Amino acid sequence: MKITNTRWAIFGFVAALFSFSNVSAQCLVTTGPTNDCSYGDAIDNITIDGVSATNAGCSSGSGYSSFVTPVWTLDLGGSYAMSALVGGGTYDQGLSIWIDIDNNGQYDASEQVYASATAALSHTGTVSIPATGVTGIPLPMRVMCTFNFAPIPAGNACTSSQGSYGETEDYMVILNSLTTPSNVEATAIFEPFDGDCGDVNDEVWVTITNITVNAEDTVPVQLNLTGIITATYFDTIFNMAGSAVENLMMATIDTEAGGVLNAELIVNLGDDEPTDDTLVVTINISNATDLSISGIDTICSGDSTMIMVDNLVSGETYTWYLDGVMTTTGNTYTTGALTNAAQVSVFSDNSCRMADTLDIVVNPLPTASFTSGSVDDLASFTGTATDYDSVYWEFGDGTTGTGLSTQHTYAQNGVYTVCFYAVNQCDTAVFCDSITIFSTIGLDEFANASVSVFPNPTADEVKIELVSFEGLSGNWKVYNLDGKELQSGSIDVKSGEESIVISLGQYASGTYLFKMNNENGEIYQVELVRN
Repeated sequence: MKITNTRWAIFGFVAALFSFSNVSAQCLVTTGPTNDCSYGDAIDNITIDGVSATNAGCSSGSGYSSFVTPVWTLDLGGSYAMSALVGGGTYDQGLSIWIDIDNNGQYDASEQVYASATAALSHTGTVSIPATGVTGIPLPMRVMCTFNFAPIPAGNACTSSQGSYGETEDYMVILNSLTTPSNVEATAIFEPFDGDCGDVNDEVWVTITNITVNAEDTVPVQLNLTGIITATYFDTIFNMAGSAVENLMMATIDTEAGGVLNAELIVNLGDDEPTDDTLVVTINISNATDLSISGIDTICSGDSTMIMVDNLVSGETYTWYLDGVMTTTGNTYTTGALTNAAQVSVFSDNSCRMADTLDIVVNPLPTASFTSGSVDDLASFTGTATDYDSVYWEFGDGTTGTGLSTQHTYAQNGVYTVCFYAVNQCDTAVFCDSITIFSTIGLDEFANASVSVFPNPTADEVKIELVSFEGLSGNWKVYNLDGKELQSGSIDVKSGEESIVISLGQYASGTYLFKMNNENGEIYQVELVRN
């Protein structure tokens, strides 16, 4: 485990030692200083003049390694952009670079070509190469980082355990002579347009500097553009005094599309070799076209829809919002189930591009319910529905009907399951309920007969007495309200009175139907209540 406060104590002790150890400004390039990089105090990346080392991370815990690649090629007298990431993104490091410029096998204090002023997780700066040195052969280069210790003294190229944590990596550099043609009389500095966005009417300016003491007359300037735009522009500088500076607005860029713009600037000041005064640069122009998104924008309640960016640009990141709340990133977005209208928006990390929105219409699902009543064999139904295009009925006897309210005459007594349907483009809602049809017209031939039921309600048995039903022959049945037959028996009344005893104790509390019919199909019905 890495203890931060202990690190600080060690760092303070080691720093004190440095005040005594830094007595020599020279050390052998073969000396490999060690340190502790096991906690991430390492050189994660070093880039010089666009060339990056890929040997990231801790050097096996020893804090020192030597690598054969990459090999940088630089010019004497040149200045080169440098950037570095150190400390594993956690621990600030000082950073320093030495090159054995004179190839004497030693790192001299004068050969420190970069040193950070402070410790940090990332460093940017300039590596400055002296005007004189050994050229054409590989020269040792040392890169060192030290935990929370900066600047690293110029004479400490071979000192171990600086900052108590850190890493040293050795590479090679080849230096070239800086050749300056004797007839070059000017420098051309290309200053691209404002770079805010690749939008219409951006101006391309160039700066021409006369580095001689001689005045120049009628100097031709040529600007060649290729890439997303191909064009050539010409201008002329009149009466340019020695050491003077001229600013020319050479072109107006008219584009919203992003991409690469290659620019070649040719200036001929007082000589016949314009290539001596040529500068070539590459500019990355941000895409400024408005974002465009599309997808299915009309859905049914409870459904989802996928929205996508139509005009993608490589390297951009897109962030999605649903009703103003950020949801995800990516080229597409699936909303999830929606029950109300919503708005989807997308933004790009390229601030030059205008965001786009899409309004989602959510169509509701239908609902359905009904109430019913009956008189003898005529049933009445009143439906209630919302968000429907059409409605219809199924009466449970094989027939159908339409309309919110309707009536239906049943041919026979019984319990029927009636369903009411409400339909729209999204779904069909259905509501079903049972209705009992009982016509008391039956058994008219027994006008003087009577039926008594007791006890009713009952906890178990109920007795049904038939009085003056002589000659009745048929059957009886007991149903629940769902129409399921529970019990049955026969009827054959020989004398004036007959009784039927039925047990309801095995059933749940509720209402049951007792039905009896004669040989002609006439029906008598009575409700039995189980408490």
